[in-house]
Amino acid sequence: MTTADFWIERWRSGQTGWHQPEGNAALRAFWPSLNIAPDARVLVPFCGKSPDLAWLHEQGHTVVGVELCADAIEQFLAEAGLDNATVSDVEQWRIYETDRLRLIAGDWFTVPTEVVGPIDAFYDRAALIACAPEQRQPYVAQINRLCGPDAKGLLVTLEHSGASGPPFSVPEALLRDLYEGDWQVALLDRRSVDNVPPALAELGPAYECAYRLERR
Repeated sequence: MTTADFWIERWRSGQTGWHQPEGNAALRAFWPSLNIAPDARVLVPFCGKSPDLAWLHEQGHTVVGVELCADAIEQFLAEAGLDNATVSDVEQWRIYETDRLRLIAGDWFTVPTEVVGPIDAFYDRAALIACAPEQRQPYVAQINRLCGPDAKGLLVTLEHSGASGPPFSVPEALLRDLYEGDWQVALLDRRSVDNVPPALAELGPAYECAYRLERR
């Protein structure tokens, strides 16, 4: 089974333990401190059906989500009552669009700037920590490619003592190695969490960390 097949099967079988039905508290706590213009276009990689999409939309932003599994996007639209979304296909990309919301079904690692459009900010809650070690550099390279020269970002990671994943542990030193060549990185918060898979919980405490990123 390929990595893509793994994630699609998880969505279709309802094995989505990473999904937060109430949204992410760090987003609501720290996004305002980034001072991002209401009319900014905000990129959400690996967006799934996160209610954070709706929250960002409520702030006035145009929200651009990229998600491998079209089923997840369709679940989000149905649960949000957005039955007026238009659907179009551009090569291998399926695009769902409604007022200030553009959700792209397809492979994050190859989605082109022409499909995504200009990006002023990004929000990552469960994307980097879903990437296996060999995927991290390509993931960050795509962030760098898609985001504009003055972009900002809010990045929420997980730290734990397990060697495997997902979710994979991303310590602060690793995150800085990945991003600091192109972004200024500031740690905003680090707090213990208990909503982790049982196999990780048995290994000791886990921490959710929030970072502000600003393009150099």
